[in-house]
Amino acid sequence: MPLVGWLFGVVFFSVYAICLFSVGVTTFDKGRKVLGAIGFVLPILWFFGAFLPARKGSHYEFDQMIRRSMQTHPTSV
Repeated sequence: MPLVGWLFGVVFFSVYAICLFSVGVTTFDKGRKVLGAIGFVLPILWFFGAFLPARKGSHYEFDQMIRRSMQTHPTSV
């Protein structure tokens, strides 16, 4: 395989890995399991899942609720 082919493969895999660990994880955290699963084949769906609002009762929504409550009611240590 020529050098250009190897470079293209390395760049493509790097972008895929970055998307997997950033928007892919966010998609699953927001409760978008179907978009997350199909995103392994079509990674553009991870972006849709990451930018859609979180589903009710999802891990992401719970974390956001905790963060908002900590900002409005800080605990003194």
